[in-house]
Amino acid sequence: MTEPTTENEPQQPEDSEEISSPPAAPMGAGGAGQRVFGLERWVQFGFVVLAAVAAWLLSNLIPLLWHQLAIYVEAVPEAMPSVSGALAAVLGIVTAISLYRYSRLKRLGEEVVRELARVTWPTKQETYTATVVVIVTSIVVAALLGVMDALWSWVTDVIYHSGTST
Repeated sequence: MTEPTTENEPQQPEDSEEISSPPAAPMGAGGAGQRVFGLERWVQFGFVVLAAVAAWLLSNLIPLLWHQLAIYVEAVPEAMPSVSGALAAVLGIVTAISLYRYSRLKRLGEEVVRELARVTWPTKQETYTATVVVIVTSIVVAALLGVMDALWSWVTDVIYHSGTST
């Protein structure tokens, strides 16, 4: 039996383990709906970039494989760049669409975009300050390593040349 709840206490569903989030606001209404759509747009953009990278890789790989095939099979004609480029573009798009429809990979992309949206990015001044700190630290460490190298070089010269008589 469930105990009666007061008006201030939210009711928990008995059968489900997860509580679903409220529906997003319509796209024109502002608020969370635009935020969700904005994040989804970045996921889609990532898959478009994935399609472009896959097409580029395939456009370089297909002629290479075609040439290797032509070495071993005499009946294979010379590779045509326009055909291999079109084939690479189609395969890149099909690859991106297939991966986008794969729910686990799409959910991973959505989670990554959601986490990146929560990141507090540094201001221009913080970035400038951190850059100066890195540059100064690098210069100091390089100078210390140079001094240590010169000292070690002098010590080894003294050790190796002290035993020899000229």
